[in-house]
Amino acid sequence: MKSLPLPGLSLLRLCTAVLAMGILLSPARADEKVHGWQTVEVGGREYLSVEQIGRFYGLDRLRREGEKVVLENPKVVVKMEVGSPVCLMNGLKFIFEAPVTEADERVLVSRADLVKILDPVLRPKMIEKTGPVGTVILDPAHGGGDRGAASELGNAADYALKIAKLAEKEFRDKGFEVVLTRTEDVEVSPEKRLELANAVKDGAVFVGITFGNPEDDEPGIGTAPLEVYEIPVADEEPVPANFDRASLALASAIHGTLLGRRGKHSTDRGIKPAHRPDFAMLAHPAVFLDAGSLGDPAESRLIDNDAYQKAVASAICLGVLKYRNAVEK
Repeated sequence: MKSLPLPGLSLLRLCTAVLAMGILLSPARADEKVHGWQTVEVGGREYLSVEQIGRFYGLDRLRREGEKVVLENPKVVVKMEVGSPVCLMNGLKFIFEAPVTEADERVLVSRADLVKILDPVLRPKMIEKTGPVGTVILDPAHGGGDRGAASELGNAADYALKIAKLAEKEFRDKGFEVVLTRTEDVEVSPEKRLELANAVKDGAVFVGITFGNPEDDEPGIGTAPLEVYEIPVADEEPVPANFDRASLALASAIHGTLLGRRGKHSTDRGIKPAHRPDFAMLAHPAVFLDAGSLGDPAESRLIDNDAYQKAVASAICLGVLKYRNAVEK
């Protein structure tokens, strides 16, 4: 299969490309009764064929060579591979919950991944209206006795706080209000972080900052939009607001911007929604940025560099600006 030139596009450029195609589809969830979807069950999970997905989203050219599959039109290119959870949309990496699979010679994508990842990116008009974004809540992880991941040069708690303060200055210079969940090297409980964030009532986004991958210390940049599951709550408690689509848009904008800043030095771990029970009641779109691994010697040296820390802070700020422009338009 001929390779395609795929420059790294931010979510804003990808959204613009999709909107330019004139795709105005509703409702927000792809309902098979309305749109004629035919699901296939594999291993207890619902899947949809790439042919159906291509027709629905106007990706009218389908190509396959071996396990690799490409859906495209003149504005958008989606690359997948059977057996892999990785999906590239105009060069930006997203990580599906379930690997792409195959049954009866049809390539299949799980319905959950269609709803959580493909649909929000390919139909940005369906992102919930969150009002003008005027406040950014920055959450530097760890602090106090919790140092997070560490190298010989430093630890996640210190780096996250430094980047949050650098980003705070950039946001304030651009007219944003800024709330930091901690401004000193102190330990702040998840409950207190949530309280501080939800004290901001409208027009805010939440950006968590950390370093290191607790699972395998894989180097590179990874961004997790907050995914809110349905959780049991008491009758008197409010149901958590669902900003899944907006959170994915925010993650895409920040992730793509930071990768662009890192250039050839970047390793893309991708964008993968994450369920965080401690933030399930968060009242704003939210992302958690893992800006590099302190377990990797080369990357730990990069993270300790002042220029890199400024680049991360600037990418967060520019990413939020791109997100704001995309959703407000």
